Amino acid sequence: MAFYNGDVGTVRLLLKSGAELEYVNRRLWTSARYIFDPELCKLHTAELLDICAELDFEQWNEQDVQGWTIFHRGSAFGRASDLKKLLNLHAISNVYTSTLKWLPIFCAVYYGNESTFDFLVDLIPPPALPNLRDARGWTLLHLAAENGSEAIMTRLLQRKLDPYSKTDKSGLAMPEGLAMRELTASDIADFCNNGIIYEKALKTAGYIMPRQGSDGIMLNDED
Repeated sequence: MAFYNGDVGTVRLLLKSGAELEYVNRRLWTSARYIFDPELCKLHTAELLDICAELDFEQWNEQDVQGWTIFHRGSAFGRASDLKKLLNLHAISNVYTSTLKWLPIFCAVYYGNESTFDFLVDLIPPPALPNLRDARGWTLLHLAAENGSEAIMTRLLQRKLDPYSKTDKSGLAMPEGLAMRELTASDIADFCNNGIIYEKALKTAGYIMPRQGSDGIMLNDED
């Protein structure tokens, strides 16, 4: 709870009193994972990470029951500066989660974390970025279309992710109504009510996408 609340003084007091930093709960979480949370922005994240380093904490890359590491948590809910510090503490950025096979950058995109996305995207060679896919065949652009972050969609399109690329047919952790369908990013954006945002991202990235008529015929802007 002290880590969760970002209470540095209480963390130090508890550790001095014999609390076990590397104790693991039923979720396979140590206290350090609670530094990163979707509800609370910690003001003392760097100091809490330093406390772990001072005590030779070694579980930076251990995976929980879902296959997430602390770096996945930081990518989803932290800041770019947090990820830089985690790398300096020998956390690694290329661990896959168990079911969906997500790298940390997938977590950043799914939760619309523009700060960590901008940091992580520079760690991936540009030719490799369009080829990253999860267990469902979703690219980062498909995931961004579901989330609805215009900034992330734009940056991915500018980095040559293919707007015509389709997912696999899958029933794995799919939004209700999309299971067992091959989907473009546009399909996902429309289904998640992010179609207008996606179209803005396409225009900003320099794409001119054909419109589709009610009879399925592709139209140009003069039709």
